[in-house]
Amino acid sequence: MRHQLIYFILALSACKTNNNAAALREAAPDAPPVAVAEACGRASAVGELCLAELKTLHPTQFAVGMKEVEQKAKKYRDLATPEAKAQSLAADPGMAAIGPAGEIYLVDHHHLFKALISENVTHAPVKIVENVADMSIDDFWRHMDGKGLVFPFDENGNGPLPTSQFPLTLASLKDDPYRTLAGLVTARGGFTKVTVPFLEFRWARYFRPRVAIESGDAGMEKAVQAALAISHAPEAKDLPGFIAPAP
Repeated sequence: MRHQLIYFILALSACKTNNNAAALREAAPDAPPVAVAEACGRASAVGELCLAELKTLHPTQFAVGMKEVEQKAKKYRDLATPEAKAQSLAADPGMAAIGPAGEIYLVDHHHLFKALISENVTHAPVKIVENVADMSIDDFWRHMDGKGLVFPFDENGNGPLPTSQFPLTLASLKDDPYRTLAGLVTARGGFTKVTVPFLEFRWARYFRPRVAIESGDAGMEKAVQAALAISHAPEAKDLPGFIAPAP
């Protein structure tokens, strides 16, 4: 199957296989424009850019922070032209794995792609970081877990849960307000956004038993202040991105 030819201006380096999605992304500002015309599928090679149909992508996590999804949707919506929208996606493609039977599993950009679905975007570019189409489904999940490319905790922090319970589509991802909280805390300097898989979810697990989130924007702001106050505590020192308190 071939989609209508769509050109994206891409500045990406060759992909290296690694044990987390963030380390796979490297900028190459001098790279020439690349045309992405092929649909992702069983034959998609590691390092290849292809077009993924968003509604068919399988998540590798249970939840998102819906506030962040809404922010990303607004940012995309506010871009002035179709060309600007296309270039924004081309500059920051998702990461995906080809799994059993050629099914596509999203490794990175769950928030953005869920936002794009809400904006009626049907396809977006992804870079293939794994192709294990010949594995059984059980071996596939073990492989992905071993590489740190799944987060088997639900929107209430329960887990690890069986990978068989992962949502089948991005539309089924639930809201985890503590993921929203963690995103707001790092934006305010509570911890450093480092290239570690599921960074904000790790911090969300730290905040969940320690900070209450009350309803509304005022409740979230109160939670942010409480979370900032404990972000530099000794209990958090082993979390990635930890910022030691000033002497």
